[in-house]
Amino acid sequence: MLQIISGKFFNSDTVYSTPCKAVLYSNYYWPLKIETCIGTLEPIDNRSEINTYIFHYNNQIEKDMHSGFNLVRVGDPEIVQQFMLLCSFGLQAIFSTDKDEVERLCRTSSSHFTERYQPSKFLNRFFDSKINGNQEEVNSFIELVKSIIGLNRETYKAVINGFYNFFNSFINLNTNIEASYASLVYCLESFSQNFDEYEPQWEDYSHNIRVGLEEIFEGIEEGPVQQIKSVLLQNSFLKLQKRFIEFIKDNVNDSYFVEEAVDINRPLKKSELDQVLFNSYDMRSKYVHELKPLLKHLTFPDLSNGEVFTWEHNVYLTYSGLVRLTLHTIKNFIYKQQTIEKEEYDWNGDLPGSINLYLSPEYWIGSKESYGPIKSLEALLNLTVTSLYSGDYKLPDMNSVLELIEESINSSKKPEKHLMFSFYIILNDFYLKEDKRDNYEKVIRQNKELLTHCNIENMVLALFNDDYWIWSATDCETIFKRYLKKRYLVKNISLPSTIEVSLLICIANLYFDQDNLEKYKELIKDCICELSGNKNKQEYLQKAIVIPRKIDINFLFGK
Repeated sequence: MLQIISGKFFNSDTVYSTPCKAVLYSNYYWPLKIETCIGTLEPIDNRSEINTYIFHYNNQIEKDMHSGFNLVRVGDPEIVQQFMLLCSFGLQAIFSTDKDEVERLCRTSSSHFTERYQPSKFLNRFFDSKINGNQEEVNSFIELVKSIIGLNRETYKAVINGFYNFFNSFINLNTNIEASYASLVYCLESFSQNFDEYEPQWEDYSHNIRVGLEEIFEGIEEGPVQQIKSVLLQNSFLKLQKRFIEFIKDNVNDSYFVEEAVDINRPLKKSELDQVLFNSYDMRSKYVHELKPLLKHLTFPDLSNGEVFTWEHNVYLTYSGLVRLTLHTIKNFIYKQQTIEKEEYDWNGDLPGSINLYLSPEYWIGSKESYGPIKSLEALLNLTVTSLYSGDYKLPDMNSVLELIEESINSSKKPEKHLMFSFYIILNDFYLKEDKRDNYEKVIRQNKELLTHCNIENMVLALFNDDYWIWSATDCETIFKRYLKKRYLVKNISLPSTIEVSLLICIANLYFDQDNLEKYKELIKDCICELSGNKNKQEYLQKAIVIPRKIDINFLFGK
């Protein structure tokens, strides 16, 4: 939101501009105003232990010239929070809208005897009780804010998300250093996954695994060996870990080991960079997946007061070492990016409190411009289920869509034909009835062969007409299980849950007709679990397990 109010996405000068203020607290002391491209930080109380600032900014929203409704101000909490994150990162201090939070993070003594960690013992500067700023820092901060606001939109959002994790790392340090450490790794990892093109190499595998596999490969021809290696290199963990390491290395320059390392206790050496990054990512993964804590030595402030800790011929970044590396890496990444003063971007979807939702089907299902074989059949089935519950069978005028299907079904690919045919028949048989389309019989005759296929579309169609159900219980169960595996894929249909349960009951009835009560009861039990939270219907099906019988699916639509 902070970038939006800069005006870089606006196409006109007609904007609603509202002068705003917010109070920020910090351990950073600077007696003068700090004027940035997006707002001004004005000190109002520097005599207390915690410094108080007023953040002045203009909340700008472009006026929509084609709409009768306009927002004039929105997103103040997000604006202030994002500026606060920029201040914390850029000035290397704690900024917050909560004075108690600053006091808690910057305390110099334990607040209670059960307290596990004290942030200031793990990280200098950020948690100092008072940081005396200087003009060089302020100028660098002003330049950093300008560079960040000038990023293209997607990069800006990635940077802000990274800053959220960076600051959350400090918050967690009060109680959980493992989570704090992992947050910093997440922060860097998010950049590595969005802004690199690294492809893993065979040499990226650990030495022991690689050597073991190479011994096995000796008895295999070269062609298959390369195919096996290619498959193994798709290993997501290997790729993510290597991308993490390579991204950081690409954004760390020699100044990190020279000018910036002055007065650092046991600073990181360049030759150690690969190993400490490998170990940091490894510790983060073990914590996330196994709740395995950090190397215990890193949780003792007296042992981890340097940037690097050495143990058993291995090197590890301490928390403070990881913070400095994160700062350096992200800043270098930001300054490498191109600054854009104006950008074409639809910013309305990024406004706080706005989300994308599906438009209710009755508002678009009758439009041929909106028709799609999968989405339209899904919409029709959802509306039909609603109609069966309510008893109100209403649809908008569907003639233009039905005409489209009549014109295109014969030239469509077979998978689409099945979807279109089911849609067409349900509309005519279930809704239009005696007012069927004039071409109905012709369409049925030309595509009748489609009805012989055992697929999920025809099984749904058979729910509306028993005459269409011509397949065995085993075939139907196989198709239904295949559907369940694929229903979450974008290019596959996803049925309403009531339709799914109806199909299961119909398949169970087929097994009942075959006197296969074991399969019948198995599927009815599945139905019971799919009717989670619906006690009456579950009890109805429980009785069918005790006393097996054919079940009328219409009970699903009762109360």
